[in-house]
Amino acid sequence: MSAFDKLYRSALPMKFFSRGWGKPDILMKLIENINLVSNRDKFSSIATQAVPIVMEKRTEQKNAVVLEGSFTSPLDRTLPGILDPENRLAQFQVVLPKEWKTQYKPICLHLSGTGDHTYSRRRLFLANKLLDDGIGSIIVMNPFYWKRKPKEQRGSSLNYVSDLFVMGGALIVECHNILLWCEKNGYGPLALHGISMGGYVSFFKLVSMSSVCLRFAH
Repeated sequence: MSAFDKLYRSALPMKFFSRGWGKPDILMKLIENINLVSNRDKFSSIATQAVPIVMEKRTEQKNAVVLEGSFTSPLDRTLPGILDPENRLAQFQVVLPKEWKTQYKPICLHLSGTGDHTYSRRRLFLANKLLDDGIGSIIVMNPFYWKRKPKEQRGSSLNYVSDLFVMGGALIVECHNILLWCEKNGYGPLALHGISMGGYVSFFKLVSMSSVCLRFAH
């Protein structure tokens, strides 16, 4: 960490970004590809092929079917080496009603707010409530959180400023891959939902999408 980084960090009471701006090679990759996921035309060039999703677990409950799946983050293919080993495997939980109430199979993707590491809070307060209305949910595990948290990271405090941009880029392409899976399997209409940090990422995911079936919940 440079002297400037140490001085800047000492003036902040937060524990975020305690190691500075980021590793030089990661910063250079971000600078060189800054418009890759924010520009719709450029984004479409990296999102044409879906990454295979593996469903690892299926559980039937009283009023729901719960699936857990994973796939290699598309960002690792697009910008090799930008993700830590713990971050490369994207993971999510699917909560589906046992019986759909209409001919449609609506699903809402729930992105985590700051500090929301596991599936449980979004499952309890969001997904379970939507089941009553015949709406399924997909709860996305955030990069740098829970099982995807780098070993040297404490809690929710990102070590580098660059981690925030890597997190956002990874979530955008990962959500896109999950949405493609939903469309392929006959689910829809589709929605994105997020609070705090999750709302921020939801907005940028919406901007990068051209699909008219996508709705945005803030």
